[in-house]
Amino acid sequence: MPELPELEALVEALDPLVSRAPVRDVPVAHFAVVKTATPPLAWLAGHSFTGAIRRGKHLLFPTDEDLILTMSRHHRARVNDLGGAEKVFVLGEYAGRVGDSADVRDPFGGDLEGYRQTYDDLAELTDAAADRLVRERSGDRR
Repeated sequence: MPELPELEALVEALDPLVSRAPVRDVPVAHFAVVKTATPPLAWLAGHSFTGAIRRGKHLLFPTDEDLILTMSRHHRARVNDLGGAEKVFVLGEYAGRVGDSADVRDPFGGDLEGYRQTYDDLAELTDAAADRLVRERSGDRR
């Protein structure tokens, strides 16, 4: 993709501005935005943007609540290198596994059974991670 200097300039200008203070309230937005926003835009009130970044032709505004879950410790290390150290966890560790059992095997190039095992692992771990998120959002930190 060709460079987009106008987007780079916009990111440079917006980055220090959007991270100055928490979002006080959320203005009324167009229906096309509101119907697809997850979580709802009202969630932004009281949260902070951590800056502005460009990914391709899109501007992204990460929040203080971002959570990045990876399949393996190797992937976590790469995300750390890219600046996500405060927000990245191995899915298995986040869900309660320890050591080598925390990594989810990458089935690429394997047989159908390997893909099934990876699917089963991901289904189990994402359920456990969702349970943890619900507990933490409700104030239960166990």
